[in-house]
Amino acid sequence: MSERELEGRLRSAAFSLHGLHWRDRRWLLRQLLPAWRQRLRGLLRELRSLGVEPALAGGQDLPPSLASDGLEAGSLALIDQATPEHMRRLLAQQPESLQAFVLCLHDWRWRKAVWDGWSWLHRRRLLEQVPRAGQLRPALAQALLHALAESLPALNVDGRSGTHAAAAPSASSTWGRE
Repeated sequence: MSERELEGRLRSAAFSLHGLHWRDRRWLLRQLLPAWRQRLRGLLRELRSLGVEPALAGGQDLPPSLASDGLEAGSLALIDQATPEHMRRLLAQQPESLQAFVLCLHDWRWRKAVWDGWSWLHRRRLLEQVPRAGQLRPALAQALLHALAESLPALNVDGRSGTHAAAAPSASSTWGRE
């Protein structure tokens, strides 16, 4: 392979790496020989300096939320008050199909933070579940929403900032698994 072909393949690899979640990118770079790792890191710095958005390099956008019209407003409001950390821990206990459903059900306050905290591979698997999430019957969607709201611990007001903070989910939280 010529040096020109090699440089083209390295640039392509760097572009693909640029779109990965930082944890996945770090892991992949650590698997390479130091010389290759150094060359790719230089190309990654170049992409950042040029302002190339990771989404343009293969990152996944947050899927659109489904219409939550007709769903119980009280449950929606309660779930919306949860923190991203709380929801990430709670959703991690559930199957990916249910994670995709909850994520796409409503335009939650914590939605983007939870999405961005997941690895590139996990987001890809969730995106594969999104079409199924949109096929749930309204009665089942409401039942799952109600079960999720009931599984959330009481929200406490943080006296210092006046913001709502959810307590950590209990180990016995099994909504949707009964």
